[in-house]
Amino acid sequence: MADPVSDDERGLSDVLGYVLVFSLVVTSVLLVTVGGLSAVEDARDTERAQNAERAFDVVANNFAAIYERNAPSRSTELDLADSEIFYNSNSSISVRGGGQELISRNVRPVEMNVVGDRSVVYEGGAVFRENGDSISMVRPPPFLLTGGQVHLPVIQTTSPTIESAGSTTVLLRGVSTNRSVVTAGDEGSLVFGQVTVEISSPRFEAWERHFTDEGLDCTTFPATETVSCTLNLDSTFSMYVTLQRIDMSLIL
Repeated sequence: MADPVSDDERGLSDVLGYVLVFSLVVTSVLLVTVGGLSAVEDARDTERAQNAERAFDVVANNFAAIYERNAPSRSTELDLADSEIFYNSNSSISVRGGGQELISRNVRPVEMNVVGDRSVVYEGGAVFRENGDSISMVRPPPFLLTGGQVHLPVIQTTSPTIESAGSTTVLLRGVSTNRSVVTAGDEGSLVFGQVTVEISSPRFEAWERHFTDEGLDCTTFPATETVSCTLNLDSTFSMYVTLQRIDMSLIL
């Protein structure tokens, strides 16, 4: 026959049971709270990244007014909040007709770091989303490569110095300082059998995907972060290569 449980033992058992239940409740609350905070932070970071993309789409539209509609300058107001905007290291864009180099220019990308390794970049007329090692083009460059017409505007953004700004409101200003036609050939007058665009940039893989989708034959050189894409031409094509230089500045 089992020994009867004393009042002290019963009281101790009740206390232990209460402690265990309380611990489970606290643990559950903490897990829900931590998970909820993480979800809130992820949602906030995603919203900030989307806002940055929309802001850079406005930047691209304003710069397009310079190279498409001959505007002398354009400015875009950017509310950085907890983000940082800066000019990145130069990339390069070159165009060859046949084996002849038509133009080669360094271009200065402008980048907004949103949070962690999430960034948005304007480069060569295109806008890119960067999330760690994942880079995608969210706005294509203003190249025309269809319908027997080839128009390759080289958008050369420059800056006199390396600048950056964060946690404030700034104006990103672009001023047209050089606009010229590099080469032009109407239908029936082309002397090139092919045109090649070569871009050296950390975003070369995203450029390669874009040009491949446009029907160009591309080769990548990862060691130098370069992509070379070629389009074969015939006598029915017309081709224009233009240069638009835009000097950028950050105004606080």
